[in-house]
Amino acid sequence: MNDTLLFFTGAFVFALMVIGVTFTIFEFRQLAEKDGQRKPDRHNERDAD
Repeated sequence: MNDTLLFFTGAFVFALMVIGVTFTIFEFRQLAEKDGQRKPDRHNERDAD
């Protein structure tokens, strides 16, 4: 592989990684938000005593 192709392949893979990390953080924040809203409704068996 020549240097230009190697560079653009690396840049493309890096961009995909950044997009993946961004979406993962976004999804986990949404999940934590939903979990935080739902927590008061939960009943924990150990706290029942």
